[in-house]
Amino acid sequence: VRFQINVQHDCVHGKCTVSGRKVRIQECQETSIEDPEFIHKDTEHWVINTHSFHNAHLLRTVLPRHLTAPVPVFMDHMAKHAEFAQTLRETQEAKRAEQKAQRENNPEGGTSKKRKKT
Repeated sequence: VRFQINVQHDCVHGKCTVSGRKVRIQECQETSIEDPEFIHKDTEHWVINTHSFHNAHLLRTVLPRHLTAPVPVFMDHMAKHAEFAQTLRETQEAKRAEQKAQRENNPEGGTSKKRKKT
């Protein structure tokens, strides 16, 4: 054994259902209350979160690359970055214009918010 990992059953691919019932235990006693229970239909599909634990680097050494390769959110990340930057510029310009208008409309000539003196 090289290392331990935690896996979760992949109920989506396994098409598991909540078709079972189990008796609720309360203070070490069985009650008359039944709770729904997942029935797992296969034991072949598992999910491993490779970014959430301390030994992910070890896991990546034993899994095939296609299972651990990063998947880009955007195909052209530079174009998306430029789009986000432009949106931010427009938002900031509008915010600054609004703040300037508030300062000009303030009869006291100061800002509308009180500031702490430090």
